[in-house]
Amino acid sequence: MKKVANMKGIIGLVIVLLLAGVACSTAVLPPEGYLKVTSSPSGATIGLEGPEGPFVGPVWKTPHAFTNLEPGTYTIHLHLEGYQDWSTTVQLIAYTPSSIDATLAPIPTPTPPTTGSISVSSSPSGAYIYVDNTYKGIAPLTITDVSPGTHAIKATLAGYQDWSTNVQVTSGSTASVSASLTQASTPTPTPTPKVPTTVLGVIAALAISGIIAAAKVRRGGKYKKK
Repeated sequence: MKKVANMKGIIGLVIVLLLAGVACSTAVLPPEGYLKVTSSPSGATIGLEGPEGPFVGPVWKTPHAFTNLEPGTYTIHLHLEGYQDWSTTVQLIAYTPSSIDATLAPIPTPTPPTTGSISVSSSPSGAYIYVDNTYKGIAPLTITDVSPGTHAIKATLAGYQDWSTNVQVTSGSTASVSASLTQASTPTPTPTPKVPTTVLGVIAALAISGIIAAAKVRRGGKYKKK
């Protein structure tokens, strides 16, 4: 009887050990090469590169768990519209779960420009350009960092009449101005009036007569003193 009891005990122990082994084998163990990828915000497209190159297949989005991956080095790329691309590298070890949680940074919104520009040309070229009575350069030229609003433009060039206009400047845009200069008129010199020849002859005769008369008077005066 004792032998039978011992035999039953041994058999029971074996059964317990077998059940324990089955329980251990069926326990929740991480599969080989397990990788879970999450992101904030979620919905990012996942790109995965392994030891043999990029994975080609369905489109994966966060959150997603990759299973049955070969141990080795993997690179993960995340892309989400409106956010900066994100990537990292992870080393997968057999039967050791790995996870990645990425915080995506929004793409900065560009600051809208606060000034505008003025593009000035002149005909003929080479005119001196002034904006609000401040010299800016020689046409053609583009004047930057101009505050929005109305500005006075003046163009000057030697031999031409000054040209001016007003231009409206808008932030982030370039206003175009084309100055068409008019050549300055040359003043007509005033002619010197010509004296008729007959008048000159009369004047000369009178002058000679006056000289002769004066000489006679002087001579007469000398004779009286004697």
